[in-house]
Amino acid sequence: NDQSVLENHHAAVTSRILKETELVDDLELPSRQRIRLVLVNAILNTDMIKHKDNLAWMESSNIDMKGLQRSNQTLDHDVGLKLGSALLHCADLVHPAMPWEVHKHMSLLIAEEFYAQFQEEQRLGLPTLPFMGKDPTNLVELAPIQMGFIQFVAKPLWSALSFVAGKDKLDEVVLNVEDNRERWKKLADNEEIPEDQPQPFRKPKRRTDVSGGDPPTPAE
Repeated sequence: NDQSVLENHHAAVTSRILKETELVDDLELPSRQRIRLVLVNAILNTDMIKHKDNLAWMESSNIDMKGLQRSNQTLDHDVGLKLGSALLHCADLVHPAMPWEVHKHMSLLIAEEFYAQFQEEQRLGLPTLPFMGKDPTNLVELAPIQMGFIQFVAKPLWSALSFVAGKDKLDEVVLNVEDNRERWKKLADNEEIPEDQPQPFRKPKRRTDVSGGDPPTPAE
């Protein structure tokens, strides 16, 4: 099986942990099966190949989260699976929504991992991805990559989740995403960033268009 290799591994490990720790052993069999289904489905949908599907579902979702809470209703089976997948996908890409210091730290760790993979693939004569070959210690070199990732992946994703969650629920999170992109832009422009300056809270403008816009034109 060469499809979603990492995600299948993660799902298998999660299932093993559930069994070994007996976390759900007190539940009836149908409930245990349901939990496993939701978990495995959500984990497999963290594969970035499913990103567009997760995003499209959130953008078109008409779930009334506040209404569900008030009425204590349960979600339709398929809707519950899709919502679980969307939430875990957002959690998997959470660091652009965190405060700058956390986001920068996580970004550099990921860049180090990518660089190590790039070098190993070169050593083995395997195909490589250019963005993975960036020097993880060079913030100016990493900045355009991070800006693009936030603009076309993280911002649309977290804006869509904010839309699903309802009015004002995730305003500060969306603001973090926007501010982190601006900080990377300052780095790309060789401007100084006041590292210890708190990010001011300003209420983002709510909109129904949660797309990231058109991708940038490749430099000639």
